[in-house]
Amino acid sequence: MNPYKEIIDSSDFYKEGCINLMTFPSCPIKVETTEAVKEFVMNYNQSHDIKIHYPMGNSDNPKAYMEALEWVEDPNRYPDVILACDFKSLFAPNFKKFQEMGIFTDALKNSKPHSFFERFDYKDPKETYSMLGASFPVIIFDKSIEPDLPIPRSFKDLLDPIYEKKISIHGHGDASCDMSVVMNVYEQYGKEATLIFAKAIKECRHFSQVVKEAGKGKKNLPPIGVIPEMFGHLLKNRKNIEVIWPSDGSPLFPLFMTVKKVKMAHASELIDFLTGPELGQFWADAAFASFNPAVNNQDYQDKPIRFLGWDFIYDKDILEFKESLEEEVLNIVRGYPVDRKDHVKLIC
Repeated sequence: MNPYKEIIDSSDFYKEGCINLMTFPSCPIKVETTEAVKEFVMNYNQSHDIKIHYPMGNSDNPKAYMEALEWVEDPNRYPDVILACDFKSLFAPNFKKFQEMGIFTDALKNSKPHSFFERFDYKDPKETYSMLGASFPVIIFDKSIEPDLPIPRSFKDLLDPIYEKKISIHGHGDASCDMSVVMNVYEQYGKEATLIFAKAIKECRHFSQVVKEAGKGKKNLPPIGVIPEMFGHLLKNRKNIEVIWPSDGSPLFPLFMTVKKVKMAHASELIDFLTGPELGQFWADAAFASFNPAVNNQDYQDKPIRFLGWDFIYDKDILEFKESLEEEVLNIVRGYPVDRKDHVKLIC
């Protein structure tokens, strides 16, 4: 039985005769991106016969709709254009079937990227996903909590037993954790190292909480955090905090877009906006690197980065791999197992 059938069948989820758009950007750019898209859609719909349907304006929609996407069986009920961060709904089994049917395409496959993206294999070899942008985490060390603890300079350093239960990474209690960081450890150092890294995690909490409490000498908190670069710029009490770009590479956290081939022509203006310099520059100013070559991204020239790579993504069946590994990591963090079916999916 499909628990999301009522949502999927609703006209708000997919409206016939329209260009159906959904967006699930990452937390650091979510609110502003959604507002910018809403404004574009409003202006577009005033001057076009074929309207854009964008249901993200209702704050109750994103989480339920993201969950529902994995239950869509009919590709005609799937959004025509979709932006989504990380390896979630766009890598679910149902979407993989749509991918094999050749329904979706990489709208930027023939586009010149920003020079930054030429540092890694950004282009999907199956020509389904466009990488619109990427963010990168930094390590922060809070000297006001454990000033005598050696300052880590890399994720490899954090595998040292002295850092056990010393780290906070992004997550929601014991329900989720930042798997872009965890999978990077796996890809570089293997499974055993990943489980050692899990022992170093004391808690999973939203990075905004880490930023708010950093540098205040709260001894009950872990002295090390892993947060997006943008939030590193928002830290106060800087005399008590050191921000470290990991020497073994900051793991790329991607924002993908995919478009139905049959809607490419009708959605061309929308695609131009979503991939254009205006939205791209906003992302870049928020330390979220944009694909658009006209955008002035942050300077990453001397900062090592890491991308899992498309071979890893496709060979591992990335969503299943991610969820299975997350379960193992969270069981170590919380100290007891929880059945995966009891987990809730979270957007960010």
